[in-house]
Amino acid sequence: MEENERKHINRLIRRIASGDEQALTELYTTVGGRMLSVALSVVGDRASAEDVLQDSFLAIVQNADTFRFYQNGYGWACTIVRNTALNYLKARNRRRCDNIDEMYFLSVEEDVASRAADSVTVESALARLEKEQRAALYYKYYEDLTVRQIAARMSVSKSQADRLVRAAEENLRKIIGDSP
Repeated sequence: MEENERKHINRLIRRIASGDEQALTELYTTVGGRMLSVALSVVGDRASAEDVLQDSFLAIVQNADTFRFYQNGYGWACTIVRNTALNYLKARNRRRCDNIDEMYFLSVEEDVASRAADSVTVESALARLEKEQRAALYYKYYEDLTVRQIAARMSVSKSQADRLVRAAEENLRKIIGDSP
């Protein structure tokens, strides 16, 4: 981003602080797409990112008077978007509710001892996997991450993360299959 664009963004934020609605439209035109990308990178889907962007612009209007002209206006706006997106995710997780129709297992009268034995079998099988394979399975099944996200967390390539997940699943099948 060039210096004159940074100064323009700073002037727009100052105008927003003084109540200029046109400045808000200009800010959106200038950096709205980039701000949407920031929101999308945090929340993961476009509809939620658009909601976050809208809430972010409200926060910019509410907090424009706290902006100092010597600051980086673009960075300030992106920080607002990122924080708004993180708050959105927290709120979404609090509101999340499970579909009772998908919880058929609650009514199944399965032997508790059998479930406990299965749990011990899986836990001991996981312990026999390599550390990286355990981590890959954890990210996939417990944190519900995509292969791309797993690769980023593990600092490996996407194809290597995919191979780790597949190898871990295959080794887990073999280990559990060999169990008595």
